[in-house]
Amino acid sequence: MGKINILSAELSNKIAAGEVVERPSSVVKELLENSIDAGSTNIKIIIKEFGIKQIRIIDNGSGISNDDLGKAFLRHATSKINNDYDLFHIDTLGFRGEALASIASVSKVIIKSCSGEMQGKMMTLESGKVVKDEWYAPIKGTDISVENLFYNTPARLKYLRNPHTEQANIMNVINKFALSYPNIAFEVHVDGKILLKTYGDGNIHKIISKIYSMTVAKNMIEFSGNNDDYEIKGYISVPEETRASKNYINIFINGRYIRNYIIQNSIVAAYGTLLMKNRYPLCIIDIRMDPVLLDVNVHPTKQEVRLSKETELVTLIKRVIFDRLSNYTYIPQGMNNVLTKKEKEHIEKINFLEELDNKYIIKENEFNFGDKEDLELIKRNYDNKENSIYNTTDSKLKFTPNPQLRRKNSSNEKPTVKEIENFMNFSKNEEFDDYNSSDEIKNVAADFEINKGIDYKQEPETKTKILPDLKVLAQIFKTYILAEADNKIFLIDQHAAAERYNYEKLQKEFSQKANYKKQLLVPLMFNFSVEEVADIKSNMEKFKELGIEFEEFGNNSYVVREFPLWAAEESEEVIKTVVDKVLNNRNITLVELRNDALAMASCKMSIKANQVLNEVEMNKAISDLYKCENPFTCPHGRPIITKMDKKDLEKMFKRIV
Repeated sequence: MGKINILSAELSNKIAAGEVVERPSSVVKELLENSIDAGSTNIKIIIKEFGIKQIRIIDNGSGISNDDLGKAFLRHATSKINNDYDLFHIDTLGFRGEALASIASVSKVIIKSCSGEMQGKMMTLESGKVVKDEWYAPIKGTDISVENLFYNTPARLKYLRNPHTEQANIMNVINKFALSYPNIAFEVHVDGKILLKTYGDGNIHKIISKIYSMTVAKNMIEFSGNNDDYEIKGYISVPEETRASKNYINIFINGRYIRNYIIQNSIVAAYGTLLMKNRYPLCIIDIRMDPVLLDVNVHPTKQEVRLSKETELVTLIKRVIFDRLSNYTYIPQGMNNVLTKKEKEHIEKINFLEELDNKYIIKENEFNFGDKEDLELIKRNYDNKENSIYNTTDSKLKFTPNPQLRRKNSSNEKPTVKEIENFMNFSKNEEFDDYNSSDEIKNVAADFEINKGIDYKQEPETKTKILPDLKVLAQIFKTYILAEADNKIFLIDQHAAAERYNYEKLQKEFSQKANYKKQLLVPLMFNFSVEEVADIKSNMEKFKELGIEFEEFGNNSYVVREFPLWAAEESEEVIKTVVDKVLNNRNITLVELRNDALAMASCKMSIKANQVLNEVEMNKAISDLYKCENPFTCPHGRPIITKMDKKDLEKMFKRIV
């Protein structure tokens, strides 16, 4: 064994920096936490060359006193906690006292700060050592610039991803803070462009629009609830507005962004059968609790936490979101499912401008922007078309100004749809493909006039009557039922409708039979691999709880002599499905397993696509649909019914333009 040495402070800081400062976005996160803890209401972020050249944060917070500025860059130096009691009652974002020391050890740092004294102070550090210390103007707040990140640890640079990905990671971090702190005004400059600007007015809906798009904002539902220990509030997307990953579920606890798969899964579970397989909602959930119920001292990034009474929290989340979703209708416009995301965004903007035209008069030299600063922002970015990176949602597009849209000379004249289409002139931007793929960094200037006019309190239609009185007209393609009501035409997927009815019927029939079993005349035999047998043996009690008892029958073989009534169907496929689900998800519940089995059974017993129905059968399918608690999606989350307005048809045939 080699000789044991005491590491130098400089080397220790570099090792510690590996835990805290993984990439440029880590620096942004730590510095923003300090600004927020200082009570800032305005924060400006400047990023150059994806954070490697410079990360600069300017805030109007309480600042650091002249005496404390030097201490701030020492390891384990913090103003957040003093004793054990503070450690278990943390109400700030930072508390470890490691961030500034770690950042300074792998970069050059210039910090200017003043806490209201007669003079401020400016300090320059390189590799964690102070190289300059001088007086500065007494401007309250802190201005910290981190430059040449990882210049003295070049090996770290090799592990960074491409510049666009690193920049997207930075914007992702900033977006989380903007969503969590709507009362703080954030302004983000990336290589001379303003990528995000919020106004600190507390309007989360407006921030959702800026980050995710106007369409998403209009499809978000507000929710809130509480119990004795927790208070939750936020926004969830309607079932049609989904994503392919859970990354759009934003969880905040006491203002801190965290990752928690149990909470994440509870949000998804609240949707039940409203979501298709492998589709996930967008969500912003703000959870408030007594700090004593929360342990954030788990990981250096502070994104993993431990919760007391986690079961009670999960139950609250499921109940509140489920109840909120139950109050809305989900009959989508038929064209929405066939349009690309780019086309949906384009149509949404045109429709909104048409609606805006009917509400406001556009006068000479008046375009109803916000304040003068907003107008200057539009002009500045509108004119700078060469390297624009203001992107629409997930479309790899850039805003290019078009002079054809002009203000009208008369207050009675309105811009035509053609002029609006010309105004919304977009062109491909191949240069930022990877940057756009994050689906996080969105256009500020191009959507500005639209965002300023949104009714941010608007929500999807409240459910008063679940379905209209449908009049059956015909069957189409031996798969869909055509109906009409209220100047709309409706298409109903006959298999999905029957599947939903049978699913809810089976649920009612078997909900009280979870613990009942019946003897099989012919036992079912199963052969498993060696690995599967080991897993089955370790989960034998779990299977018994579910009403499935395996009996060994030779090497790697089992028989099942009794079958649970909740499974609705006696088949090997049901047992194999249960085994797969238990082995892949040890926390799956009896209710979840039963629902999956009922969904499988209802699918097999329902009328199929390409099956001819007569008028009586079609009317029965519609009548059965009226009996469903959720007539909008099948048990697998596919839509049952879509609609098209008479106005949409008239537009298609150019009766109206």
